Amino acid sequence: MLFYFVRHGEANLIEEDSERGLSAKGIKEAELIGARLKAMKARPLRILHSSKKRAIQTAQIIYKHLTPPGGIYETPGLNPNDDIEKWVARLAEETTSLMLVGHLPFLAVLAAELTGENPDDMAFETATALCIDRTDQEGFKKKWKITPREG
Repeated sequence: MLFYFVRHGEANLIEEDSERGLSAKGIKEAELIGARLKAMKARPLRILHSSKKRAIQTAQIIYKHLTPPGGIYETPGLNPNDDIEKWVARLAEETTSLMLVGHLPFLAVLAAELTGENPDDMAFETATALCIDRTDQEGFKKKWKITPREG
């Protein structure tokens, strides 16, 4: 079972945009990571994102590239400092491939908890995607990590 964790693209500064939507660079980053995920044949059934504008916009751009059959949904519990425990339990039982579009430190802490790696090693640049594979034999394992800047 594959799970994709994506950090939102670069956001506007709060002084420019109180909702911190994507900057022009952030939109480009999301487009690039969406195209890279499509080229890599990423196939999440659903895309789940936080309620923050930058995550919503990133998820919508990626959705346009991947068009997962299960759709795209705002989902509680994906904000920067949310508790990871419900996600650890959910992903251990999940029977479909999901993409979570969210924030640091949440995504890095969740990924580290699942894989047993150091949270500092799981840090994401903006619009970075991490794929974690869950198998019955090995549990959760980091499969790959890509950024919009890689060729």
